[in-house]
Amino acid sequence: MNRISRAAFLLFMASESSLSTIELGRFKDETIIKDAERLKTDLFNEVEGVMAYVKKHINVAFVISGKPQREERWDYPSDGLREIIINAIVHRDYSSSSDSIVKIFDNRIEFFNPGTLPAGLTVKKLISGDYVSVIRNRLIADMFREGGLIEKYGTGIRRILKAFRDYGLPEPKFEEIAGGFRVTVYGQAAKVEIGEVTGEVRRLLPLCREPTSRKELMGKLGLRHEDHFRKAYLVPALEAGLIEWSAVDRPRSATGWQYLIRDSA
Repeated sequence: MNRISRAAFLLFMASESSLSTIELGRFKDETIIKDAERLKTDLFNEVEGVMAYVKKHINVAFVISGKPQREERWDYPSDGLREIIINAIVHRDYSSSSDSIVKIFDNRIEFFNPGTLPAGLTVKKLISGDYVSVIRNRLIADMFREGGLIEKYGTGIRRILKAFRDYGLPEPKFEEIAGGFRVTVYGQAAKVEIGEVTGEVRRLLPLCREPTSRKELMGKLGLRHEDHFRKAYLVPALEAGLIEWSAVDRPRSATGWQYLIRDSA
């Protein structure tokens, strides 16, 4: 008996399905959710559904430029957000039991997608463009391309990076995590936070672009007293959410005593 493919079902299904579930949440902090929604529709409608939910929970300003119509300026570039959402939906591992998740915070948005990078492809290569595009879901990608939602295979990351640079925002953070892939984007609120921190923290942040041990950080800062480093530099940066452990699953290991910047300085 002939059966439709999974891709055809996901693209054109008339009812809802748990196979395409995307969890959406607006968070007050790391644990408190202010609003939540769940999408389980066909993939084309999910693009619009996620975009609508994100815009519902971010700010927009109207810029008067002398043109007949007002220009909208959202907290994040709409074209960059849309590209992230399309990439997540097209490249998701739909055989996984995990759901896609979008978390909106005051200063950032996190997009998590089931499915790691193809073998041989690293985050570094992805960002630099030094790779040949490997399509996990060829039929889905082809249909999105036919619909004008994808311009060219393998160019999405470059368009995302350019959109945020042109908008004057930090570049998004790309990482493999928990059997999936996460993209974190930082808005204007994140830039304000950096501007408001102490001089000690501002000195610390540029040194944390890569995971760096406590001892190495103290050496680069010319500090000898660990207690002063912890109180004046480390704790304020951690409390501001600007740095994080680079090995959260091993907090007491040697690699756990490293820090990774959450936002560009």
